Amino acid sequence: MPDFTKITIIFIIHALIFYFTGLYGIIDRFPNSILFAYILWFYLIGIYLVRKKDKKQKRD
Repeated sequence: MPDFTKITIIFIIHALIFYFTGLYGIIDRFPNSILFAYILWFYLIGIYLVRKKDKKQKRD
């Protein structure tokens, strides 16, 4: 299981960046693409963390 607290913190930081830079105007126009981008981003981070953990186990 990847460390979801780190992912959540990163996600909140990104949400705040989006909010303060006014990118929510873009989100209003393209809600599906932003949602897709976030899902893809989470998926890639998940794969990265799982692979990292697998490498550690192989070393041991």
